[in-house]
Amino acid sequence: MDSPLSAAAALKTWARGKFLPDGVSLQNEARAGLITAALALPQAIAFAGLAGLPPQMGLWACVIPLVIAALVGDLPHLVTGPIVSVSLVMSSTLQLYATPGSGTYVRDVAVVTLGVGLLQLLIAAAGMARVIDWIRAWGTEAITNAVAVALLLSQVPAALGVTPAILPNWQQAWTALLDIHGANPSAAGLFIVTFGLGIALGRTPWPIVRQLRLAIMLVLATALSWLLGLQLSQVGYAPLSIPWTPIELDAQTRAWLPQWAGLMLDLAVLSLLQTVVLARAFKMRNPSRPVSLRREALAQGVANVVVAFTGGYVGGASFNRSITHERLGARCALAIVFAAVFLVLAVAAAPSLIAQIPYPAMAAMLALTAVNMFELRQARTRPFIATCSALVVACGVFIGIGSAVALAFAIAVAQHLAATAEHRKD
Repeated sequence: MDSPLSAAAALKTWARGKFLPDGVSLQNEARAGLITAALALPQAIAFAGLAGLPPQMGLWACVIPLVIAALVGDLPHLVTGPIVSVSLVMSSTLQLYATPGSGTYVRDVAVVTLGVGLLQLLIAAAGMARVIDWIRAWGTEAITNAVAVALLLSQVPAALGVTPAILPNWQQAWTALLDIHGANPSAAGLFIVTFGLGIALGRTPWPIVRQLRLAIMLVLATALSWLLGLQLSQVGYAPLSIPWTPIELDAQTRAWLPQWAGLMLDLAVLSLLQTVVLARAFKMRNPSRPVSLRREALAQGVANVVVAFTGGYVGGASFNRSITHERLGARCALAIVFAAVFLVLAVAAAPSLIAQIPYPAMAAMLALTAVNMFELRQARTRPFIATCSALVVACGVFIGIGSAVALAFAIAVAQHLAATAEHRKD
């Protein structure tokens, strides 16, 4: 049996390897954490709004899982928190059961988040994360494109300054366009200016401006709205205190659980899909680094279970935040801790600015995110891939993102079985 001294020594070795391995620059880790936090803050607020939740839930969904996933997982570059696909799928389903933003809705989100976390722990324990890796690059691209189109359509009502109907995203957009005579010109104008500003900032020669353009465009749009005295809906105040969320399973919630089972599975797979894709990409960049998909699935599961009780909601590894974090030169989990601290300090220092962000500006940021997500690199390789990709995107837009994931996975399994059979013949 290990002595307390040997256990303490092992803990010290683990902590040093995790947070401050040899050759790591404290200044560089702090810089990476600061820029990652500046990138994550506007996305956390915007994605929470997309999920039908108050902004502080986006903050805690970013801060708490960020640290937990970094502690449990192996990859220091995976930045966990709110992601577009999960926010979009969750709101499109749960808004049918309760009014977004209401106490009942927040409670339902907590129950679903806990269920997703437990499912991910089960997937990790069963070693099923590798099965998700069967989805080929074209499938991941097609699912991402489906999310991008659905996200773009979901922002049409906010861009026009009209109240969205409780309908699927494409029907929301169509209804808003039919009611265009009731659009708010100030909202539409601010949306166009903010969107154009985001494109212009993305083309500047300065990397730091390109990395922080989401935050910059929101600050400038908020200032413009204030200077012109525009009367537009705003994000609202985000209290810094952690809203501990009780998990209540009353009779009504228990009756809905079977209907939410499919939603929980969709969210668990969507969350892990991004983690698997990023782990695969980082492994290709650094083949010497060991990558365990089971451990990363475990990290995501633990993070989602904890955040269900601490005022957040389902998250996953973010593509743009993780890639930016890696490109900034972050080498260990210390940069993630810095990012979490800077996020909290930013919200504590500027709550009034966050409260005044107009929704059309937030819609412009999400629309720009959707445009940047869209790619056709894999779809252009072969007609078969293009056809499958088009089917997945159409399925995601007109039926649902969960159905798009199921279709991409079914095609991937068929491809895997066909390749296995062909290999056995040889």
